[in-house]
Amino acid sequence: MILGTGTGTENTTAPPDDPGWANIGVPGALAVTYLGGGWVISARHVGLFDLNFGGTIIEPLPHTRTFFETSPGVPADLHVYRILSDPGLPDIDIATSTPPDGSEVLMIGRGRNRGAATSWGGYNGWLWGAGLVMRWGNNRITTSGQNIPDSVNPWSTVSIVTTFDLSGGTAFEAQGAVGDSGGPVFYKNGANWELVGVMYAINEHPGQPPQRALDQNETFIAEVAHYSADILTAVAGRACSDGVDDDGDGLIDYPADPGCDSAMDPFETDASLPCDDGFDNDGDLLRDSSDPGCRSPSWMREDPACDDGIDNDGDTGIDWDGGPGAGPIDPECVGRPWAVSELPPLCGLGFELVLVLPLLARLRLRRRRR
Repeated sequence: MILGTGTGTENTTAPPDDPGWANIGVPGALAVTYLGGGWVISARHVGLFDLNFGGTIIEPLPHTRTFFETSPGVPADLHVYRILSDPGLPDIDIATSTPPDGSEVLMIGRGRNRGAATSWGGYNGWLWGAGLVMRWGNNRITTSGQNIPDSVNPWSTVSIVTTFDLSGGTAFEAQGAVGDSGGPVFYKNGANWELVGVMYAINEHPGQPPQRALDQNETFIAEVAHYSADILTAVAGRACSDGVDDDGDGLIDYPADPGCDSAMDPFETDASLPCDDGFDNDGDLLRDSSDPGCRSPSWMREDPACDDGIDNDGDTGIDWDGGPGAGPIDPECVGRPWAVSELPPLCGLGFELVLVLPLLARLRLRRRRR
């Protein structure tokens, strides 16, 4: 967001009255918003990428991607899709009606920083600076219900429009820039924040030189309320009753998948199961069923002794594959990467002795009774 006030470097942490700062995921650049129930929303042109929620990386589920239409056969620049595992974030309320013109909104984006002051054609403003950063700002709704065609794709999106007003704007007057696409726009309806829009484009003066934010530029925002019925229908879907192996472990839905607590569970993954939680817990770039250390989705270690990169028994052999250095393989781990010990199975005076001792004890008691 390009701010029209202050130094332009402000607002890179959650606002004091926070509508959902932590719910913003970063797909490399740009932004998505976690709605709850396993679903995220963003501008359609943002695409699909692994998402970073405060340092937690979560994969998208491409087969769940749902597009919306402004009219039959006319796509909007808006989509939702499910993610693999639970980011542990609260739900966001979806607006079903649009605030009136003049209402103040809060915008969060991850676009360009503000650069040096500039002017052109009688309009003052700022150049876009280097680097992308997550920042929030404010603006007021100039108009809503505008059906705005895309300049590149055969799309048209019903939109809210805000105007960058450098003379009578809000305390943190903001204008979108490259990188802010997908960023959410919130409105406080009474005591509750609602998601009213998703940023997707900007509008400049005719002939305006590129990469600058000038007074009276506009930000185009997909109007969530216009699409709310279709959005709510889409996000009602749940991973544990969709007939698809969402987490790739070969098990489908409730009750077959141990990650499903019920048919209404939004995830086939379970944070309490390291081999079915959707994360790479041991840092080997493999997760869950694709990690050799996982014997099954219910296995409680992704890094058991035979897949932890350590010579646990001091015999110079490491794991089922020789470990990170591709050294000698531990013979007790061959074909058993999920084994929790590199030691050979107990025998002789080991396991068998444990079974015999209770029997001997019972015989002694019988002898005493006689």
